[in-house]
Amino acid sequence: KDMGLPDLVKDTNLWMDSSDFKLVGKTTTSKKHESWSYKEKAPAQRFMCVSDGNGRIRYLRGGYSPKVGDSEFLAIQKEDFEENFKDGVIIADCGFEKAAKSLKKVKFHIAYSKNKGKKDGTGIKKLTKKQSEFNKAQRAARARVESPFGIIKGKFKALSGFWAEEIEKQNYLVRYAVGMHNENIRQ
Repeated sequence: KDMGLPDLVKDTNLWMDSSDFKLVGKTTTSKKHESWSYKEKAPAQRFMCVSDGNGRIRYLRGGYSPKVGDSEFLAIQKEDFEENFKDGVIIADCGFEKAAKSLKKVKFHIAYSKNKGKKDGTGIKKLTKKQSEFNKAQRAARARVESPFGIIKGKFKALSGFWAEEIEKQNYLVRYAVGMHNENIRQ
């Protein structure tokens, strides 16, 4: 409440993003393999989180294949989101756009991509003034809360490098790190 967000997105109360955590095998894993992450340019696991305005993680899912896009993840978890985040207002990046439209009980603020603009006289697509203003407000709101995953990777160096142990142990460490992260944030 009253976080000082821009008027166009002032009803935001949640932030959503995914992050990939690297695994060993960069030189031996095919880019077609289900563990290959184009974000990390290496094999990895992806985790999804929803955090509140203080940066406290309220929802965590993973690890799963980095080949599962953000919108695909949201479509798979649609019922879970509609139940757990009913009447919530979530800021997310363009990767969630397609599935976010199908959720009726959760509102999303997603920036307009340049593909959504109108063609000007030269055939180049440009966003309208209203769309550009919304994007500016949306970016400001997204920047308002630092990425919890970035903070976690900074504090837990084992999660910022290549993970050489069993994948399940990485899952446990990510969950432990999230718990420690949340413990350090005052409500």
